[in-house]
Amino acid sequence: MYPDLANRLAFVTGGTSGIGKACVERLRAEGMTVVFTGRSVERGEAVAAATGATFLRTDHRDRAQSDRAVEEARRVGGGRIDVLVA
Repeated sequence: MYPDLANRLAFVTGGTSGIGKACVERLRAEGMTVVFTGRSVERGEAVAAATGATFLRTDHRDRAQSDRAVEEARRVGGGRIDVLVA
């Protein structure tokens, strides 16, 4: 674990499968708080349960949903996002 990553927030788009999911898993393993998005509630909840990350069901083709997801991630992060994986 890298001590400088602990207590920082990462926001990962498309974190329910593939590379995005691997990023969620690794960032959580490094001690980061992670908020991630995806369209599949089933896959998102499974990743959240396995990692302790926060899942936000979001379709980034919809600007309003994207804006809400960013604001929720900032709320979880105490007003900031330290790392963005998009």
